Amino acid sequence: MKSWPGWEAVAWPRPDCTQWRANDPSSVVPSLEWSSCPHPGCRTLKTGWGWGPGGLEPFFARSVVVHRRPSGKRVLFFSMYDGSFPPGGKIGHGAAVVFDLESGTPLSGWAGCADGGAFRGDQMVLMDYSVDTPAMFNFYWGDIEAVPATPRFSLILQIYNNLRWGGEVFAWDGGGVSVADNKFFTLAHDGGWTSEVNAFVGTDLFFYSESQPWNRMMVRHEDGTIEALIVNPDGQIGGWASDGTQTVWLKSADRIDDPFLQWGLVEVYTAPHVVTSSAFQPKRLGRATFLEHKAIGGPMFTDRGYATYGGERPLRVYRLSDGFYKTLPDPPIAGTTWQGPVWVDDKEVIAVAVKGITAVTVVRYDLDSLGPWTPLDP
Repeated sequence: MKSWPGWEAVAWPRPDCTQWRANDPSSVVPSLEWSSCPHPGCRTLKTGWGWGPGGLEPFFARSVVVHRRPSGKRVLFFSMYDGSFPPGGKIGHGAAVVFDLESGTPLSGWAGCADGGAFRGDQMVLMDYSVDTPAMFNFYWGDIEAVPATPRFSLILQIYNNLRWGGEVFAWDGGGVSVADNKFFTLAHDGGWTSEVNAFVGTDLFFYSESQPWNRMMVRHEDGTIEALIVNPDGQIGGWASDGTQTVWLKSADRIDDPFLQWGLVEVYTAPHVVTSSAFQPKRLGRATFLEHKAIGGPMFTDRGYATYGGERPLRVYRLSDGFYKTLPDPPIAGTTWQGPVWVDDKEVIAVAVKGITAVTVVRYDLDSLGPWTPLDP
């Protein structure tokens, strides 16, 4: 097995890929750098730098996550694919890095087959997988700066997406694993409908039911019981998010006979965060046309009384106290669209700009730079 200075090879039985972990990330991974962009209060992540065993040169990011640690400091995680590493390897091999967002210092790094990541407090779970289908998925978890170099759980899966971690469980679309006993569980329920994992809040897992596409927001409690938190029998539920204090989501309305639109309106709702349907107290903030939102199922993120939603264009920031919003301009890189937000709070919004499925860069906007607040239609 080839040796790379500053990197430790992860030994595990899979012939198509070797995983390396950075022993001292700050010595082998460049720090984050940001460039100004034409819009005031805007910065874009510099990309295209080569690093890692063999000079890894990222060409697109698969996963971008921003996480606030218990100390209040934030980290930025992204995984990226590469077509040249390892030398002679298959396209699809790539790397993952965790940075301190404010200082730009790399905290941990992997190269080889790394893909998804999720966070819980000061810990993270990292996933890598083979390029074969069905693929072997391997999961590592531990402190952010010291994730073990040996996988703790492996599983053969047909599909994977949306890795999340909360309590003693991490999960993805359709299933998850208990970290206490390394047992797999499925999210199939009520006659076998599938699911799309949305988020953990504490020990409660929230996911969309797809028995009737997107019409129910479900919650799985720590004891494994599942109940419907939000039901929209006449439309779709999407964009659900919670910061543990306030919940926000979108609800489609005004069905129309158009195969491309299907819905005329999107209604924006909020409620105090609860985990049982009996305590749920929704409040309608206002509405927008469906064309203004493009898609009901895109991501929503919320923190400290603000939420942001984006599916292509536009990308909006909502103030949950009154439903007023700001709209981000088009991405600062020509030919790109917004993939969606990855962070919002009372100071800034962070989003990913893409070309097709290729994540081109991460963009940060100061909230105050986005102009005045605009009311939603009642």
